[in-house]
Formats: sequence, structure tokens, C-alpha cells
Amino acid sequence: MNKFGTSSYQMIRRKVWNRANSHLRNRITAGLFVLLPILFTLLILRFAFNFIDGILSSYIEEILNRSIPGLGIVALIIIIYLVGVLTLSRLGRGVLERFQLLLLAIPVVRTIFSVGKKIADSMSGESATGLSRVVMIEYPRPGVWSVGFLTGFTIINEDRHLALVYLPTAPLPNSGWIAYVPVEDVYDTDLTVGQTMETVLSSGLEYPDNINIRRIPAPNTVHESMEDR
Repeated sequence: MNKFGTSSYQMIRRKVWNRANSHLRNRITAGLFVLLPILFTLLILRFAFNFIDGILSSYIEEILNRSIPGLGIVALIIIIYLVGVLTLSRLGRGVLERFQLLLLAIPVVRTIFSVGKKIADSMSGESATGLSRVVMIEYPRPGVWSVGFLTGFTIINEDRHLALVYLPTAPLPNSGWIAYVPVEDVYDTDLTVGQTMETVLSSGLEYPDNINIRRIPAPNTVHESMEDR
């Protein structure tokens, strides 16, 4: 093969290789972008399934002497339902209240239980503050807004009202910090907990189209406003 034929062969081989390489790279990239959110969803669901199922599955395995995936979740749902039935009955409510008083009487357990109860009350909407009330503050500097949850109120130096705002970090909302913010610098929003968690978990890829804010009540009407909500 002469020099010209060798050069032509190399050019053809290079074109074929470049075309094949481009074809594979484009298809693999496209497939990866489609599969990533699916794999992410499956991993989260698998983690949640294993975590929830593992709460009771070990006890059930000891009783049945065998492992049945998902049986722990079924048992937990049944227990939650039965507790709900007790809570809505007069007799059951009395029993649960006495049990809660017993837990509050135990020094170490009291602290853990009271925190858990406050979290549950805030998520159920029975409290005017907590993880169900989404607010915004100008942080870390004026003009830059951060979203958080109004968890409570306190007073500094006996004359200045401060709001406690939990600021979650993305993409894991369980890691964050508490900011003591002057009440007049805290703004109520029309955001739901679901919208806020979508924004945090997606690191800002999911976000509301519009946000309406208003100042929370003045310090001398804070408690009245909390009763009205």
C-alpha cells in the first residue's frame, strides 16, 4: 500500500472512531441523566423502607423465627392505627395521658420525650410555631433571603423579643442551625412545608414561582397572634 493509501486508511479509521466515540458518549450521557433521578429515588425509597421496616422486624423475626420483608412496616401501621383509635376514645386518651405523665416523671426520658412531643405538635399544626410555620429572614446580609421554620419566641434583657428560627441546610434539612432574630425582622410566608422541603432537598432545583411575605405580629401582640392561629 502506497503512502497515499495509508494516509486515506488512517483518515477513514479516525473518522469512524470519532463518530463511534461521539455516538457512545452522547447516548451514555443521555441515559445517565435519565437514570440518575430514578436511581436516586430508588435509593431513598430503599433506605426509607429498610429503616421503617427495621424498627419492628427484628422483634417479629424472633417471634416467627423467619424474616419477612415488609412485615415490620405492616406491624407499625397497625400499631399507629390502634394508637389513633385509643387517642380518639375517652378511655384511651386518659390512658395515654397517664403514660405521658409517667414518661415526663423520668429525668432522662423526660427531656427526650418532651422534645419529641414538641416536634410532633409542630408538625401536626397544633402549635403556632414549629416545623409547620415557614418564615424568611434577611441572612447572611440585607437583601439576601433565607428560608426557615419559626420554632419559638424568647426575650433578651427582659425587653427585646426575639424569634427562634431554624435554618435548614441543603440538601439535608436535618443539619442546620438556630438563629435568634429580632421579631420585627422575621417575615411570615405563604410557603407550605412541602414546597420548602422540595427546595432544600433539591438544593434549589425545585422552587416556588412566587412568594408572598408579611411581617409577623409586633412583640406586644405575639402571644395573642399565636392563640388566634
